[in-house]
Amino acid sequence: MGRFLIISTILTIIALYLLSISSYADTLSPQFKTVSAVSFVIALSLLFSLVRQIWRLKKDAKAQVLGAKLTQRLVRVSVGIVFVPSLVIFLVSSYFIKTNIDSWFSDEITQSLNRSVDLSKRLLDDLQQQTLQDAQGMMQELNTATQQGESIDQFIRRYQQQAFFQVIAFRYDDHTPLAYGGWSNTEAHLPDNSEFPTLNQPLSNTINIGNQMLVQVWLLYENNDHQAWLLFRQPVPTDIAQNILYIENARANYAAATYRKNGLQTFFIITLVMTTLLVMVLSLLSAVYFARKFIAPLASLAQATNAVAQGDFTRRAAVYREDELGILSARFNRMVTQLQNAQITTEKMHIQQENARRHLELVLSTLSTGVMTLDEAGSLKTFNDGACHILDYPLQDLVGVSAEQWHNKEIADFIHALIKNLEQENAVEIEYHTQNATRILMGRAVLLPNKQDILLVFDDVTALASAQKEAAWGEVARRLAHEIKNPLTPIRLSAERLAMKLTEKLDETDANMLNRSTNTIIHQVDALQELVEGFRNYARSGSLKLEKQNFMQIVDEILVLYEHSKEYCLNIKRYPEPLYILADNTAMRQVLHNLLKNAAEAAIASNNPQIWVTINKHDNTVVLMVRNNGKTFPANMLHQIFEPYITDKPTGTGLGLAVVKKIIDEHQGTVWAGNDDNTALVKITLPLVMEKPDEK
Repeated sequence: MGRFLIISTILTIIALYLLSISSYADTLSPQFKTVSAVSFVIALSLLFSLVRQIWRLKKDAKAQVLGAKLTQRLVRVSVGIVFVPSLVIFLVSSYFIKTNIDSWFSDEITQSLNRSVDLSKRLLDDLQQQTLQDAQGMMQELNTATQQGESIDQFIRRYQQQAFFQVIAFRYDDHTPLAYGGWSNTEAHLPDNSEFPTLNQPLSNTINIGNQMLVQVWLLYENNDHQAWLLFRQPVPTDIAQNILYIENARANYAAATYRKNGLQTFFIITLVMTTLLVMVLSLLSAVYFARKFIAPLASLAQATNAVAQGDFTRRAAVYREDELGILSARFNRMVTQLQNAQITTEKMHIQQENARRHLELVLSTLSTGVMTLDEAGSLKTFNDGACHILDYPLQDLVGVSAEQWHNKEIADFIHALIKNLEQENAVEIEYHTQNATRILMGRAVLLPNKQDILLVFDDVTALASAQKEAAWGEVARRLAHEIKNPLTPIRLSAERLAMKLTEKLDETDANMLNRSTNTIIHQVDALQELVEGFRNYARSGSLKLEKQNFMQIVDEILVLYEHSKEYCLNIKRYPEPLYILADNTAMRQVLHNLLKNAAEAAIASNNPQIWVTINKHDNTVVLMVRNNGKTFPANMLHQIFEPYITDKPTGTGLGLAVVKKIIDEHQGTVWAGNDDNTALVKITLPLVMEKPDEK
């Protein structure tokens, strides 16, 4: 605004100057309307800026900006100081213009100017008469000289130096110069054809050549049938010429002013109004500007105070001057500097704590163990990625929510089970059911030093427990297979020998009873041998021979045995390209046999038995899915479906899926069993062998 105020002041001074001189100067009076319009535009611009500044003050006062009300008060005082004197000056000046402008055009001044003009004319007439008499005397001498044989040119050069300032002779018919004499012999001072007399009589007048006033006389010279015009010029004395010009100019200006008398009062009134308006508006605008400048230290101090209140200690109050307000601003800045130093120290400590926290979080994020903390209300505060992976749930949705309000009942029960054992030093083992599997988690709860938060640490020991169970069952299976296999063959042979020796010696009734008994023994021995074979397969050590196999070829070879059954409908969806895996051919065939056999036995429970076999590729794995629409897996068995001796078949051994899982685990794959859309589904995933470019 300061630059705008300076430019406005300069424009106002220029406008007032032009307005004042155009009010009375003849050269600028035609531009009076233009100058007035420009002045009015400047006044409107200043008035608009003034209204805008006042509106901003009201807005700041409404927003309770510190210093706005004090600025308003200073502006009101300035309005009174500027408006009242300006109004008084305007009224007095208006009255002065209206009552005294007529006195400028009195009859005395008019008569004085007219008499002065008359005196000037009489003086010039006397000079012209004297010049005419001198010229006529020279004409008589010219006649005498020409009669004596002297030329006009010689006479003029000789005689004019004694009587006249300049003498020029012209031909009568074409006004061509004949002779020069005196002031200048150049054609620059020759008269135009329009200045020559129209009658053959003497003519006298006054002219101005350069800055000099001259009296000139025209006489007709006639001799021996020759005619010529003679021009005689004589200078008017300098003081007389200046006085005459001054009187003429004064009379002309006075006449012009008298002519403009009616409009002059209007010009002065307009000039006065525009001057008063420009000065008032510019003064008020300056008052607003300087009031703001005066209040600026308070406003700056208020803004800095608000910034500090919001925690910004980089803000400083501007020190505009060295008075009391400047001292206050400087002291405030020193105080803020001290606060900023304290904040920097605090932030450094916070950064150190944050780095320590991030270091701890990084350590926790790399742990496979799950870590969670609960506040005193039982709401989740923090957790690591291992906890999300183990619990198979996005825990960020539960942060800040009490465990009683968690919609996932399994997680809530698990948390409560750990909290119940808060005072125990040993970890507890808890069974945790996810959507796809059942996991065995081991963990413990610890009360943190603040005596409010609780730390929960847990880990997934499902694989460890499964390995322990498999090792135990494998040992049991080996011993049972060894102990049971040895007596089975003698028992079978003894039963067959008894039937062979005694059948013909007994009567029909006893023979039939003997045959039934021996057949029962033989069938049970076969069942025991099948059980022993299952024990042997389950207890077999990891001595698989892994080779690159086309999984699609192995599947096709096994499916041939089940495609043409009349008991069910087999639906096959093959992958169109070969899928290579590292596998033991015999073990993989056993897996496929077990899955298809179980599916076929379960499918016949439906009125329309259906089996679906799907082979697909997902990322770098091959996925095999076997589904049937007969019997589904019992819900109470899903969490232990792959454990030995877990079966819902009256005559089943419970080793089929256990053997499948053991073989798939040895092939670095995964197996999942469950129910999907009223069907029983087993899904196997095996890693593909990535072909090298030269193998394609």
